[in-house]
Amino acid sequence: GAALRARPPPDARGARCRPRAMWGFLAPACCGKEDSKFDRLATATDLEQDEAVPAAGDSAVARPPNVAETGTYEVVLDKSSGDRLGMDVDYMLERSVLPVMSITGGLAEAWNQKARPDQQLKRDDSIIEVNGVRGNVSAMLEKCKNDQVLNLSMARGMAHDSLEADLVRLIAEKRCGPTLIRLSFLDAGVLAEGTGGGPNGALRFAAGHPGQDPCVAAALALLGPITAKYVPLLISHSDLWALAANVAIKTMGGPEIVTKFGRPDAATAAEAAPPADAL
Repeated sequence: GAALRARPPPDARGARCRPRAMWGFLAPACCGKEDSKFDRLATATDLEQDEAVPAAGDSAVARPPNVAETGTYEVVLDKSSGDRLGMDVDYMLERSVLPVMSITGGLAEAWNQKARPDQQLKRDDSIIEVNGVRGNVSAMLEKCKNDQVLNLSMARGMAHDSLEADLVRLIAEKRCGPTLIRLSFLDAGVLAEGTGGGPNGALRFAAGHPGQDPCVAAALALLGPITAKYVPLLISHSDLWALAANVAIKTMGGPEIVTKFGRPDAATAAEAAPPADAL
C-alpha cells in the first residue's frame, strides 16, 4: 500500500518513563576555554586529559561552537500511481516531527531520482509538516495515509543520530562531559514529593540566579546551539540533558547507557522544586 511505515525509535520503545539517576563522576568541573568550531573530533589522548576549569564568569563559556544550521526543503509525492511511499519514519508521540529512518524505494526513491541534490530525501531528515498540518505527528501520519497528494515540508539533519553526533562533537571539542552529567543529575535530583521538581527542565529558568550551581548556566550556554536546533521539535529540554549526560559518559570511556525519552518540560519556573529540596 501507499501508507508510510512508522516505527518507534530503537532506543525509546515504551518511551514515557522516569530517568534513572546517574551516580558517577559528578564533579562540577566546567568546560575548557577554547572557542573552536567543531573542526575535528578529539583524539583518544585528548579525551584522557583532565578538563580545564574556567574561572567564574569566564565569558568563553557563553560562546558555544556553532552547530550546522538545519535547512528546510519541500517535497511533493503523488500517490495516484498506487505506488508505496517508500519511507520508514520514527514515530514518538511526544515529538513534533517524523524523522526518516530509511528510504525503501517507491515514490520517495522516484522523487530522489529527479530532484536536485538539495531537495533529495535522506535518512535523518524529518517531516515537519504534511499538507498544512504540523506539530501533531498522529495527524501528520493520517494525512500521509489518506491524502492523495502529499506536500511535505522537510528539515535536514533533524533526527536522533544527527543530534547524538552534534553532542559527541561538543563534548570532544570542549571536553565538557562532567558539566553535562551534572546538569542532568541536578535536573533529575530535585524531585520533591507534592511540590513539583525535576526531571522536567525547570533548571533553565533559574540559570545564573543566586544560589544556583554555576555549572547549570555553563552547560546551558554550551548546549545553546544544539537546543536551538532540536528543542522542542525533536526532543524536550530534559530529555536532551539526559541524552547529553549519557553520551558524555560513553565519550569519556564509560559504558553505553540507553536513554529513554518522554520527559515533559516544565512551562514555568513555578514547576521547579523549592531550593531546600534541591541537591
